[in-house]
Amino acid sequence: QALRARRLRERGGPPSLWVKPRVRRAMSGYGAYYTQSYTPTGYVPQGQRMSSVDCGGHYALSCGKCVGDNGPSWCNGDCEWIVGFVGGGECVARSGIPGLPDPRGGLLTDAVWWLALFALSAFIMLIYASVYKTQVVDRLYTIPKHMHITAKKLNLFACFAHPQTLVQTAFCMPVVAGKNYEASGVLGFWPGCLFTFIFMYSPLYLFGACFRAILAKKVQDRIGHDTSLVKAFLTNLLCMPCDIGKESLEVDQEIGAEIKCCCNLSQTPIVFNEIDDVKSRMCDNSFGRNRCCGA
Repeated sequence: QALRARRLRERGGPPSLWVKPRVRRAMSGYGAYYTQSYTPTGYVPQGQRMSSVDCGGHYALSCGKCVGDNGPSWCNGDCEWIVGFVGGGECVARSGIPGLPDPRGGLLTDAVWWLALFALSAFIMLIYASVYKTQVVDRLYTIPKHMHITAKKLNLFACFAHPQTLVQTAFCMPVVAGKNYEASGVLGFWPGCLFTFIFMYSPLYLFGACFRAILAKKVQDRIGHDTSLVKAFLTNLLCMPCDIGKESLEVDQEIGAEIKCCCNLSQTPIVFNEIDDVKSRMCDNSFGRNRCCGA
C-alpha cells in the first residue's frame, strides 16, 4: 500500500489514493507521501491540505501543531525544533536560508546572534575610537611625574553632574577608559580600549572587573589618590561605568583638559593648571575652611 501510494504520487496520480493512510509513521524515508492527512492533533481537512506544513512524516496546519504530545522527534520537514535558552523548546518553521539560524530562540541561535551584534558594535566602536584617538588622545597632555599638585578627589557619581562626560561614558565607555589609561601613563590607548570592550560586553565581566580594578588602582596612584584594590574591585563590579566616568573627570582636571562631544578638546597649559590645582586644594576643607577663597 505504501509503495503503491508513493508511485501514484510520483506519477501524479489522484490524491484520493495517497492521502488516506492505513498506518501511521512519523519517521520513515517515504512516510510523508502516505501520511499527509494525519496530524498528532487530528486530521487536516481536505480543503486546508494545500496550506498545511510538512512535519517530516505527517502534515499539520502549522509547525506548532506538528508535535502535539509526542516530543521533538515529530518536528521535521519544513519545521525544526528550537531548544530554549533555559530548557524546553518549540517547533518552528525553518528559516529557509541554509546556514542562517532562526531568530526565535535556541542556545546556539542566541550565541550566533550575540556574536553578530558583538561584531557589529565592535566595528562601530573601532571607527569612533580611531577618530577619537586622532582628535583627542594624540593631543592630550600626560599627568606630570614631578612637581605635581593633586586635585581634589571626586565622588563615585560625579559624572552625573557633567552631561558631556556622562554621555561619552554611557555610549563609548571603552574609548573613555583607553583615554584615561593613556593620559595617566598606565596603559596604551588601544590595549585599554580593547580589553575594556571585550570584558564589558561579554560573559567575562567578572574577569573584567578584576582587570579593571588593577588598572584603576594604578591610575589613582598616578593621580595621587589613595585607594585599595578591594575597594576598586567592588566599585567596578557594581558600577564600572560610574568609576570610569569619575576617573575621566579626575584625569581631565589633572591635565587641564575639557572634552566635549564629539571629539572637541580644549586644554589649559600644565603650568596654569597646576596653579589652579593649588587654589583648589587651598579652598578645600583639608586646608582649613575656605582659606584664601574670600569666603
